[in-house]
Amino acid sequence: MYFANNEGLLIFDGVTWHLYKMPNSSLTRSVYINENEGIFVGAYNELGKMDYRPNGKLEFKSLKKYIPADSQNFDDIWNIHSFNGKIIFQSYFKAFIYDNDTTITVLKAPVRFQNSFKVREKLYFNDIETGMYELSRDKLLELPGCQSLRGEEICSVLPYSEGDEVLICTLNKGIFIYDGKQLHEWKVSVNEYLRRNQIFSATLIQNHNYAFGTIKDGAIISDPQGEIVQIIDRKKGLQNNTVLKIFADRSGDLWLGLDNGIDYININSPITFLKQSEPIGAGYTSIIFKGKLYLGTNQGLYVKNWEQDDLNGTARMIPGTSGQVWYLGVHNGVLICGHNMGTFVIDGESARQISNIPGGWKYHTLKRFPNYLIGGTYSGLIYFKRESGTWTYVNRIKGFNESFRIFEEDNEGNLWMSHGFKGIYKVSLGSVLDSVKSFRYYTVKNGLPTNYNLNVFKIKGQIIFATNAGIYNFNTKNERFEKSTYFNQLLSPVVDFTYLKEDENGNIWYIAWLNSTHKAGVFRVQEDGSFKQVSAPFILLNGKFISGFESIYPFSREHLFLGTEDGFVHYSSTAHFSYNPEFSAFITQAVALNLDSTFYYGNSYHTAKGKPVQKYIFRYAKNAFKFYFTSPIYDNSGSVEYCFKLSGMNNEWTGWTSSASVEFALLPEGDYGLSVKARNSLGVESRSDELLFTVKPPWYRSGFAYFFYTLVVLFLVIFSIWLFIRRLEISRRKERLKHLRAYRQKESDYIQQAALAEKKIIKLKNEKLKNEMIHRDKELANQTMDLIHKNKFLAKIKEDLEKIKAASSDETLKGKISSLIGRISKDVDHDKQWEVFETAFDEVHEDFLVRLKARYPALTPKELRLCAYLRMNISTKEIAPLMNISIRGVEICRYRVRKKLNIDRDTNLTSLLIDL
Repeated sequence: MYFANNEGLLIFDGVTWHLYKMPNSSLTRSVYINENEGIFVGAYNELGKMDYRPNGKLEFKSLKKYIPADSQNFDDIWNIHSFNGKIIFQSYFKAFIYDNDTTITVLKAPVRFQNSFKVREKLYFNDIETGMYELSRDKLLELPGCQSLRGEEICSVLPYSEGDEVLICTLNKGIFIYDGKQLHEWKVSVNEYLRRNQIFSATLIQNHNYAFGTIKDGAIISDPQGEIVQIIDRKKGLQNNTVLKIFADRSGDLWLGLDNGIDYININSPITFLKQSEPIGAGYTSIIFKGKLYLGTNQGLYVKNWEQDDLNGTARMIPGTSGQVWYLGVHNGVLICGHNMGTFVIDGESARQISNIPGGWKYHTLKRFPNYLIGGTYSGLIYFKRESGTWTYVNRIKGFNESFRIFEEDNEGNLWMSHGFKGIYKVSLGSVLDSVKSFRYYTVKNGLPTNYNLNVFKIKGQIIFATNAGIYNFNTKNERFEKSTYFNQLLSPVVDFTYLKEDENGNIWYIAWLNSTHKAGVFRVQEDGSFKQVSAPFILLNGKFISGFESIYPFSREHLFLGTEDGFVHYSSTAHFSYNPEFSAFITQAVALNLDSTFYYGNSYHTAKGKPVQKYIFRYAKNAFKFYFTSPIYDNSGSVEYCFKLSGMNNEWTGWTSSASVEFALLPEGDYGLSVKARNSLGVESRSDELLFTVKPPWYRSGFAYFFYTLVVLFLVIFSIWLFIRRLEISRRKERLKHLRAYRQKESDYIQQAALAEKKIIKLKNEKLKNEMIHRDKELANQTMDLIHKNKFLAKIKEDLEKIKAASSDETLKGKISSLIGRISKDVDHDKQWEVFETAFDEVHEDFLVRLKARYPALTPKELRLCAYLRMNISTKEIAPLMNISIRGVEICRYRVRKKLNIDRDTNLTSLLIDL
């Protein structure tokens, strides 16, 4: 809904109000939406249209620049119309015809335009001085026969009848009928009323009734014949009585632009709240009796004349009844009022107290005692006797003192009473009413599901017990309570009834506890005898009933009254009630919570027409969104329910909820579409609205990241291949090194083995040489010893021959002996023997004598020979013959050698020569 307001353009979506100020901050005088859903606005010295940005936010686009310069000072734009495909802006002195985005034609007023109207594709202008005109081909043509209206302020022109006739509504002279040629007064009852209260605006309600806004007395609704249907003024709830603008929406309900404020009137409903200027309190009981409607409240008993066409007539309190009223009922033609102060008989608009026993809960005429009336009070039962056409208090009924509020009589005359906090009582009365014969108390031990919040009702001639677990009957055979199959099936699916009432047509009215609130409905009898549950018309009353003290009064099919916390409600099942089953749900706002920014302002149905819908893309980090939605249902906005689905995550619709917003947080990356639909109080579902948005992946899953990952993977692959080849090369190198090491190890082993073998060979050679040396040394020693023995032997022989020669005288013999001695001496040649010995000695001892002579050059050959013999470890005794000297000569020679070798006495000469 769009409103021209002093502050700017007001928009109401059913939940939230939005204000758009004009660029010059001027008062907005007019607003119009054409068939193409273009929103045109007129203000002071400004006119234009509201354009939608891609995100749905409205922005004012001025059209003033297309007006010729000499016409741009035009004051206020009072009316806007669509005519022949053009938009007409009407100010006092000019009208501006907007043809397209670049052209505005100026139409000057004959003197001054007071108002303009569009009716049946005709556009009328009223000039305050020259009268009524019709616009035809951009020219003003004076209407014939309307000269009497010159100088009159015309507030509205409405279609009348099926022809071309129209109703012309004037401020001071009332309403006239104009047929295109003549003008005559609309002679109906509403016209006189409107003349007195100065009609200022009017509209047609769904081609049926007329609604008029007045300056002095609010809004008046009349039928097509001009009969007043309803008057809605400040006493009925308006903020004030000056109605400057009246508008009928497509559902047939009224919107009033008041002198200060906006009011909504739900006239297209079977439910009517009985309102008046002074509240009468909470509604507990009601009844219509002898042409009067009685209303029992917590403030007292009110009465008003019963006029079916004026439900909102003023109710008056009956004197003496101030305080809590519990009961109203007619017994034998007498209206009884149960009151906190006692019992009253009501006659017209007066009350007479007949009992001062406090707390008149309920009254009942017993079958066995038709001339007596019993009453349940705070402290038990009382009874009255019928005398002289009225009731007279008799006495208390003794024997039972419990509060007796809810009770019913069964076919045996027993009274079944429910106590809200104890259980069920069955009370039996005696042959006289002065005392209770007996009573029995029933609890959960007798089959009841609970002892609390039990109720007793009489439906279809049977006593039933309503519990939070369903309907129960009492089985007299086993004296136990049992679930009633018949009534639970009949009243299915409702379970927890708090109030049941059967009307004269067999319909069962109920109030039940459903989904944590009190709801009303009816099981209506069908032609085939079945029952149909009807609850949709009563959704507006959900939660408004007085818990524990519910009240339904079915006077007739056309009139039913329900008590609420705020008075009374009237329901008519035959009232004219139409609704538009086709409606829509709209996402009105979307907020990115982590950015604290609204990114979508609704109106997607505008941006989607011929224009690309903006894509909303958000970062992954801490994404959180809140979406607001609504459905423009104004008659019962509290009963609208919503469900949604978020495609991209879950394509299933959620359950229905009354919440008009939803939040999402930490959504995975992806493309999402939030779809929302609504359901009205009649169960009709709306068209859905959808908003698309995208959550980008986190930086580590972004396209750049994947490109980077690809590069990294490619690098890793290349690196892996390189590493593999490298490792292969290293492996091969290691293998080669291993083989090389093995080869070298083998080679080393071979060399080592060869060296060992060589050492072994050398050792063997050395051993062989050593053995050979020892052997040769031994041979040398043996040769030496042989030489020594030979020399000794030859010396002995020589000595013997010398003795023989000396003893013999034979010269021949002596010659021969001398020859033998010469030969022996020649054989014992020490120098020659030494040469042979020295050669053999050097072969064995590796030039020992050369090294010894080189180290000790002072040694003589004889001493060298001695050293050689000592090296061979030959004793002194054995050396003497070898050197052909005495043993003493050997020792002297040894002494000299020791001295030349510079060794002391303690050093062994032989050992030193061996180690040399």
